[in-house]
Amino acid sequence: MATHSSYGGSSIYILDKCPGALRLYPAAPAEEESEAAATGTCAHHGGELAIRMGLSAYDLIGMTFQGREFTQAMADDVQIYLSEIRRIKAENPDAVVLVEPKVTMYSVSDEVYGYVDCMIFVPSKRWLFIVDLKYGIIVTGK
Repeated sequence: MATHSSYGGSSIYILDKCPGALRLYPAAPAEEESEAAATGTCAHHGGELAIRMGLSAYDLIGMTFQGREFTQAMADDVQIYLSEIRRIKAENPDAVVLVEPKVTMYSVSDEVYGYVDCMIFVPSKRWLFIVDLKYGIIVTGK
């Protein structure tokens, strides 16, 4: 799991109104990670490993990611995310699953980027699914 751009989604509205703002304001300094963010980071690392290795979230219980233990409660939530990804893949045999791909808004700047939790492209249908782990809440779209 990689770091995100200093120009995140919550401030992109500024760039939409004033593209020159990127040159006017330096990137914000990195903030210390909150307890909730650290727990979410652990869940995301576990989810990424499970997708890449074909594991169940329950296989990860007791493992440590970023200094946090992957718990039964995390497994319950992350398994929902994994099940959605696997459902889409099962219904679309030609689906290409990308884990943590970097997406960049080159039209604004190559410094405006982020990472998608899971992107699934179905060439035969020209569909693109974005599956985002919200630590227990699944948001998908095509």
